Amino acid sequence: MTEIDCDVLIYGGTPGAAGTAVESAKLGHKVLLVPSDEHIGGVQVNGLGAMDIDRQAGFQNSPSVGDAGLELRRRTSAIYGRLETVVKKDIKDPSVWQFESRVAESNIKDWLAESPNIQIIKASLARGKTVDKSDVKVTKVFIDATCEGDLLAATGISTTYGREASSVYGESLTRVRHETIYSQIQVPVDPYRTPGDPSSGLLYGISDEPFGTPRQGDNHLMAFSFQLPLTDNKDNQLPIYKPEGYDPSHYELYRRHAQAGGRLSTPIVRIPGRKADVDGCESPLHLDLLSFHEEWQRFGYPLDELPDNNHFPRMLYICDARRMVSDYVIRQGMAVQGVPYDILKEKLLVRGALFDASKVGVPSFPDDEKVLN
Repeated sequence: MTEIDCDVLIYGGTPGAAGTAVESAKLGHKVLLVPSDEHIGGVQVNGLGAMDIDRQAGFQNSPSVGDAGLELRRRTSAIYGRLETVVKKDIKDPSVWQFESRVAESNIKDWLAESPNIQIIKASLARGKTVDKSDVKVTKVFIDATCEGDLLAATGISTTYGREASSVYGESLTRVRHETIYSQIQVPVDPYRTPGDPSSGLLYGISDEPFGTPRQGDNHLMAFSFQLPLTDNKDNQLPIYKPEGYDPSHYELYRRHAQAGGRLSTPIVRIPGRKADVDGCESPLHLDLLSFHEEWQRFGYPLDELPDNNHFPRMLYICDARRMVSDYVIRQGMAVQGVPYDILKEKLLVRGALFDASKVGVPSFPDDEKVLN
């Protein structure tokens, strides 16, 4: 393998990896980017186009987008327009933050190619390669920019996953909570394979594990999923096909939920190019099963997205995985809406040096966790 000479080695193919590479290169550092996938950009180039920016009724979070994130959005705006006006006038308009995955991938490629200080090792070349110590010159900084924390785990860095107990960091919202009102299941559903017969076993996806003790932690993660790009444009559409290995029994819970009168959701077109992603499913009006089926029949996979993977996302959408346990841990209360900025300037001694918590980053979304079990 060719000798590696760099100041910063970044492992991962997320938008964060690309942004970190660009910003590091601007500072004059030699950057080696080792993406974990051939297509750099993470879920943003794999179907996620409806960003959670200014989409919430209770707050406006677009002012938190800055530096590399805003630069990437500006490049996207060169295709769609209007972003500069919205940012300059501080207008809350979620439509200007939405984009097509194919556009995001093209912009990220161009962005990285502009810097001579960034070297990229393709994922296909990196997989299965054993790097001898003699191949690597001393690198000042290694950055894990994956969603999964793979580099952290491989190098023995202390990590954790799941929910901490309230007592670990003195937080009120972390922990097992029974009182939450949020659920994907709004109506009672018989959990057994044969309705009413416990001896038949539980439906796929239902666990008999106890919910846990309030205020205690556990090792559950949020579900991984695919962020499906869809379109209702018949001229740019591949009908939704039956996936390889599809097992209808895996979805029996949802069928029963619909039969029992549970909420039915359909895609909303809000991404340029008459596209939607499955995270953008809402049900403004009650739909019966027939209307639900007819509405979904309008949609298919966009022919101009993900052509190398039969128009299906190449990677899972992972919101929650390993977290590094460092000398300093960002905790609840450091990203709370309405808290004056001065209160967040918490200064701590970390490794004998004064550390300003306000310099870690600017949160763009409140503390957020989905139902785990």
